[in-house]
Amino acid sequence: MPKRRSGKGASSGRDLKSWCEALRTSGSLSPGTSRGTGDRPERGRPGFCCNGFPCQSGCGSMGVVSISRVRQPRVGQRQYGVDGICAGGDVCADFRPRNRVIRMAVSGDIQRPGLCGPRLPVYRWGWCARLIVCLLFVLNSGRLGAQSRRNVRTDLGPTVVKDLGYGRDKKYQRLNLALPDRSAGPVPVVIWIHGGAWVTGDKDEENPAEALVSEGFAVASIEYRPATVAAYPAQLEDCQTAVNWLRSTAKKYRIDPERVGVWGQSAGGHLAAMLAVNPGGGNRAALQAVCDWSGPVDLQRLVEDSAEEYRKVSQEMLWRLYLGPAADNLKLRDSLSNSKRTQLFQSGSPMSYIAEKMPPILVVHGEQDRIVSVRQSRRFVKRLEQLGAPIDYVELPGVGHDLRESPVSAKRVVAFFRQHLDLPEPALDRTSGPWHREAEEGTLAGKARKVPQAKASEGYKVGFFDSAESSLLFEVRVAAAGPWILRVRYANGSPGGEQSTHQLTLNDAPPQELCYPHTGWDKWQTMEVQVDLQAGLNRLQFGRGTLAAELDWIELQAVPEEVAAEVPAVPDSPEPDSPEPESPEPESPEPESPEPESPPVDADHPGD
Repeated sequence: MPKRRSGKGASSGRDLKSWCEALRTSGSLSPGTSRGTGDRPERGRPGFCCNGFPCQSGCGSMGVVSISRVRQPRVGQRQYGVDGICAGGDVCADFRPRNRVIRMAVSGDIQRPGLCGPRLPVYRWGWCARLIVCLLFVLNSGRLGAQSRRNVRTDLGPTVVKDLGYGRDKKYQRLNLALPDRSAGPVPVVIWIHGGAWVTGDKDEENPAEALVSEGFAVASIEYRPATVAAYPAQLEDCQTAVNWLRSTAKKYRIDPERVGVWGQSAGGHLAAMLAVNPGGGNRAALQAVCDWSGPVDLQRLVEDSAEEYRKVSQEMLWRLYLGPAADNLKLRDSLSNSKRTQLFQSGSPMSYIAEKMPPILVVHGEQDRIVSVRQSRRFVKRLEQLGAPIDYVELPGVGHDLRESPVSAKRVVAFFRQHLDLPEPALDRTSGPWHREAEEGTLAGKARKVPQAKASEGYKVGFFDSAESSLLFEVRVAAAGPWILRVRYANGSPGGEQSTHQLTLNDAPPQELCYPHTGWDKWQTMEVQVDLQAGLNRLQFGRGTLAAELDWIELQAVPEEVAAEVPAVPDSPEPDSPEPESPEPESPEPESPEPESPPVDADHPGD
């Protein structure tokens, strides 16, 4: 393999081309595109993007950083890896001489435009090509935190208890526990399981679950034995042990042992799904809610589902998972018959253990995931739906394997855990900002269902309000009664330009009508009206109107009392048998307008 020229400056484009071409032709590096436009870090060394061929001589938005020395025993004698990522999402890889110390980028570098932050090196298990492949796989499996295992984070929340041992293994069976501030009683806990292809990553990485602390949840970020130390099912056993330990110490840490959820990304998502199906976990490991982000759930078909450039590494990761430290023994691999391999891979697949009695599961997957194909989650969700198990599925259009860049994902997860771990949202007051909910976050009834739609704000709309029992329900708490602005974004639903109505039932009041204009299908419009909310819990239920409405989102915003009268309120629907009130006589006669005809009902619903 061509060596990269050392020195402070970036290598020439010609050197980079030959270096990248060697990687590309060996199958160790797949073609990509370089779209980085940010500034290079001042202290981190500039790197490069392998762009298939030709290569580009500067990524421009990448931080090439590493720890100061090699601490793993099986690292290559001449090289170790450091890595970064372009602003456009492309993986960059770089290798430096082992004896050359590279300073870690400081926090100021991380904030520079286009820079995604420093990462940890990924070590090889046998030869350099495998190191490169595993580096690329782990990069896409989830971004590693800015601090190494030695540097434990202290900003997870108001109270953080670090390095709590939950098992006998003092090195790996440990967790960090973040507790919310000013808790009046036991709080629900969410266990975060990191990704990293079952071989890397740790509990001290930055993770999206940290945001749950400010929402009132306790968060436990757990470590588990990597496959390089112990073969599967050691990783699952560690997760089950952590769940049981948290329940046994719940009183000490003000945790509610009956409100326990799990959230995992990539390999962590696989382990979270295995906890949900609970093979051999016993009653103590039962959970109240599980969230799987991009996790492989059908390991027998993981390789064939993966994109072509990731199939070799997917196969390698499976051997590493199931054979553990013996994975480099090629004779052992060859000695396994096809039936034994099938049995082995099925033993760790959540698909093999699906049952009717399972905790509520939220599955989130990126449509463009090339490492763990979205087909894995689609089959898993379809099977759960067939059995009637509680399942919620979110597929993110245009998103790859790492979901941390998607605000949609985190928001949906918070709402999911609030619902199933019984932690209501704080009541809104008049100083609160807009309360926003996507239509697909509501509770659907009857024939109403969410439909993929590229023009919708987060990829889905809710339609098929085809019968009286079809509805979409939202619940919101407010601190004090008063007027609020209700905004609703519609996809609309008629080929003409006439007005249409959509039913709104607010609490126990009679149904009211929301009027919104129609300018044809797929002409997205937002209407707003004033509604009066009561103190405490409010129920907003949307039902069928004169045409087949389709909703994108709803929003509530407090109305200042001095301007409340200027905003039109939702009119009450007249009683069915009550006479219409007489209109006052006008001062000057005006010509009578002809009675408008009722808008036609489009029975075919061309937009549904």
